[in-house]
Amino acid sequence: MGCTNITNIPENIFSEVTFTENSCEDMFYGCTNITNIPENLFGSLILPKNCCWGMFKGCRSITNIPENLFRNVVLEEGSLSEMFRACVNITNIPVNLFDALIIPKNCCAHMFRECSGITEVLNILDNI
Repeated sequence: MGCTNITNIPENIFSEVTFTENSCEDMFYGCTNITNIPENLFGSLILPKNCCWGMFKGCRSITNIPENLFRNVVLEEGSLSEMFRACVNITNIPVNLFDALIIPKNCCAHMFRECSGITEVLNILDNI
């Protein structure tokens, strides 16, 4: 959290991890020089309640979200809340970002709040 020296996150960094409730809350919050999120960051993990809440909040250098970031994950309530909050340089949300996901109640609350660079909002966001 708040580490400005981190610029990249390794692919499969979580491949040997079992997340628990609230386990990665604010993990990269304020790491303003992260530029890239690996497409296979979560692999096929279960993301329990609130586990990734605010994970990339305030990461100003992130410009893109990988289309398949959540492809094989299982989401639980609140797991992605505020994940990209205040990532002001993200300009679009991939059309297929939430494809094939079962999205639980409040899973993605305020996920893109304060993302002032986003110019087009997907219809699916109406349901999360």
